[in-house]
Amino acid sequence: MKSAFLFLIIHYFLFMRITLIFCTFFLLFNCGEDHSKQKKTSSTTIRKEIKKVKDTTGVETPVDSSKLSLEERYLPLNDDNAMAFFREYGERHPENKVRIYTEFGNIDIQLFDKTEFHRANFIFLTKNKIFDGTQFHRVVKDFVIQGGNSDDRDVVKKRGKIGRYLLPPRC
Repeated sequence: MKSAFLFLIIHYFLFMRITLIFCTFFLLFNCGEDHSKQKKTSSTTIRKEIKKVKDTTGVETPVDSSKLSLEERYLPLNDDNAMAFFREYGERHPENKVRIYTEFGNIDIQLFDKTEFHRANFIFLTKNKIFDGTQFHRVVKDFVIQGGNSDDRDVVKKRGKIGRYLLPPRC
């Protein structure tokens, strides 16, 4: 019984150490550029465009895009529209704290404003439950942990609805 308890304690502390390393790695390699000038000059007005939307019968109807939700205007995301979507999404969702629930305990993470597009992307994916049921699939001792395995079929289906895009590393 003592050895099982000791085993759990050791693995719990190992997991917490890896988590700390992961968070430190994330903080060290965040986007370092300041976009405060961009925020002040960028407009939050919705461009009035006509977009064709399929109704329940499958018939496409022209609709003024200013009347559509943010997701309806942009989804599915791609490399051309992802940055604009996450700029607007980040302005509407300023939260910067996330709690990850694991069987070994909870992990609280604070996301920084200097990584505005990556922060907005992470909040968007989290609110859309993309990471629910995923696991930490890559652990390199004393270096990094990686989670949110995208090889899982359920995750691939969820991501397919959102679109296929990449954010630049320095944004």
